[in-house]
Amino acid sequence: MLELIEYYNIVLILTVVVLVRFLSLRVRLHGEYGRTEKIVLKIADVLFEEFPEVIGVESVDSWDGANLRVIVSRDDPDLIDRLMESIYRIIDEHGELGNIIPEIVRVETKDAV
Repeated sequence: MLELIEYYNIVLILTVVVLVRFLSLRVRLHGEYGRTEKIVLKIADVLFEEFPEVIGVESVDSWDGANLRVIVSRDDPDLIDRLMESIYRIIDEHGELGNIIPEIVRVETKDAV
């Protein structure tokens, strides 16, 4: 199910509901829908396909400069390395190194992998 909602031409929220172990995955885009947002969607698509531990992807404006938050159910070092490798591969393919800065955060869920 794909749902597009536009609020006052400022915030575009894209909700992608995928049944994976009964989790709902959500991708949120803030601001205009442009090149960066399209790359974030590509990153989300790859991460959701390759990593069952990824439960969300959001574009954010973090205090430390990060603008892409990847939400995971566990955060062991090997998983983080593989995630970052995949993320930076996609960012590099689109010539956006330095423009898209990821952070990985773990969220406790009762259904966590």
